[in-house]
This record gives sequence, structure tokens and C-alpha cells, in this order.
Amino acid sequence: MNGHSKFTPLIRMGAILLLILAAVTLLWTVVSTLFLPLSGVEKERRRLVKPLPRSYRIASDKALRKPVVHPRPQPRESIGSLTLQAVYKGPQRSVAVIAKGNKSYVVRLGEELLGYRLKEVGDRYAVLEKNGHTYRLVIKETPLGKATVSVPGPDAQAEATSSAKEIRRDGDVTIVPKTLIHDYTKNVDKIWKNIGIVPQKRGNNIAGFRVRFVKRGSVFEKLGLQRGDIITAINGEPIQDLGTVMELYRSSDSLDELSITVKRKNSEVELNYEIQ
Repeated sequence: MNGHSKFTPLIRMGAILLLILAAVTLLWTVVSTLFLPLSGVEKERRRLVKPLPRSYRIASDKALRKPVVHPRPQPRESIGSLTLQAVYKGPQRSVAVIAKGNKSYVVRLGEELLGYRLKEVGDRYAVLEKNGHTYRLVIKETPLGKATVSVPGPDAQAEATSSAKEIRRDGDVTIVPKTLIHDYTKNVDKIWKNIGIVPQKRGNNIAGFRVRFVKRGSVFEKLGLQRGDIITAINGEPIQDLGTVMELYRSSDSLDELSITVKRKNSEVELNYEIQ
């Protein structure tokens, strides 16, 4: 596996997280169908009984043997309902993006999610702990294929236009209803049909995200995004790594206002949003 394919889920998830914040959390659950990570869960095996020293075994043979009552084994818990979408392991912070159903959570190292504590973050896995048991979530990729562009039919186009009408302008601020946000986070397919982004890198570091296309008349055009835009900062904080984006997402549920900085041609543009 080459370097590009190794980090594809991480870069994809970073793009997804950024879009959620940039588009007022509309894009959080975006996952391209070509790169949608599947997740496997494997329980870490532990050797519960260590072999006794030979000297101890000889002494034990001379002692009276008492009947041993073995406790009834407890049923093992399953976390098959949890899937690992992405991980970020950095010098200052390590986080994992874990999904349950259609909702995703950004969990820091040492924090708990649904009773499971995030114990370890690796390159493509995360280890959770609960009730003395450890569980390993692993990111798995589907084979990469050629990208295709699907053209939405008349019904989908009409729906996108109707959704865009719910967004309105008040001076230099874009007003976005919360109901629209919830609708898009539950219907991922609506997102990638209307916008596409790729990471913008400076050397080996991420310096933002470039908008590759925006469908005319879509919600994202109404949000002020244009083809060729490079999203460089959120609420004044430069995008320097995927961890920054993930940390910002943690507070997205409580956001009432949001601003993003976009490099457009040779100038910077501030896009301001208000959630009602």
C-alpha cells in the first residue's frame, strides 16, 4: 500500500470535518462512496492464567487439593454497532472519529464514549476499554476505483433548489436554519452531489481545503462557496492539521455563529454564518 492510499481515510475525514464547520455543520457525515471506510471489530485476546513455576507445582502436589469452583463466565459484550471512521495521532492531541448509527463522535485519548474509554490510537486503529476488557476498532478501506460523477435527476435538482431557498442573507451574514443542517447530516448523498473538496498541502502539511466544484443553485452555492476557493481558517484559527478541524467540530453542536476564511484568487474573503 503506498502512502496516498494509507492516509486516504484520514484525509477524507479531515475534508468531511472541515466542510461541516465551513458549511455550518452541514457536511460532517460526508463520506465519498468510493472511499467509505468499512470497520471491523476484533477483541484483543488476553492470557488470563500464567503458567506456575515448576517449584510451586511440586509443592502443590504435596498439599491437600481443594475443589476449585470456577466462576460462571460472563457473556462478552459486543461493540459491533460502533465503527471507526478516522484517527489522528499527533504530538499534542490524539483523537478518533467513532460512529454509532448515523451519528459520529470525536473522542480524545482518555475520554469515554458510551461507557468505552479510548485507550490507544494507532495509524489505522483505536483501542477501547470497558469493564476490564479491551476492544480494537480497525479502519478498512474498500478497493479504490475510478471516480464517477453522478448527475441528479429532476427530482433531486428540484429538492436541492428548494433547500437552498431556506437560506437567506442579512447584510454580510448568511442565515442557516438548524432544520436544514439536521436534514443534510442524515442524508449524506445530498452533499457530494453538490460539492467536492480536496486537501490543499504545503509540503507535507495540510494548509487548507480546495473546493473543486459547487453545483449551481445548490445549498453550498447559497452558502457563498465557489469553485477554486481554498478554505484556510475557521473562526480565525488557521487550518494546520486534521486535529485542529476535529477539535473545532467537537463544539459544532453549540455554535450559533461561525466564520470561515477563504482564499479566493489573490484576496481573502470572510464568510459569516448565523444558525437559527
